[in-house]
Amino acid sequence: MNARDLVLAVDVGGTKLETAMVDAASGLDTVGGAAGWTAEGLGSGPHTVAWARRQGWTGDTGEDLAADAAAGDAIARRAVERSARVVGIAVTNVAMLLDIDLAVVGGGFARVSADYTELVERSAHAHAVNAYGRRVRVVPAAAGADAPLIGAAALHWRADLLR
Repeated sequence: MNARDLVLAVDVGGTKLETAMVDAASGLDTVGGAAGWTAEGLGSGPHTVAWARRQGWTGDTGEDLAADAAAGDAIARRAVERSARVVGIAVTNVAMLLDIDLAVVGGGFARVSADYTELVERSAHAHAVNAYGRRVRVVPAAAGADAPLIGAAALHWRADLLR
């Protein structure tokens, strides 16, 4: 396998975005983010809900946030866009590091809006510092919210693929 064969799988459900750092120069409001401003600490579902609540939104869950964003609530929509921006920064960092062409986004929070993967891709392209970083495509996981679980089970079942 070479770098051209790699595909990035991103779980935006809760706790799987721990590796990519978000640069302070990205212009994001990092108040309430996890130490080191990781993509997990700024863009995951639970952290996005917490951020929205700090902005005055009154819902409780990612599902509430999705419904309110779809209904036109400005804070909920900003929260969705902020999450997508963070995930896009993480995607472009990994894409440029590993020279990948495709990022598959799944997990429960990845369904927060119909245009979430489009927003992630736009962010990835906007934050890429070179042309090859802007060629990464971002697509939704075919298995939807269950993609991370299915992927983990498949790797357990076929551990030989990791050798």
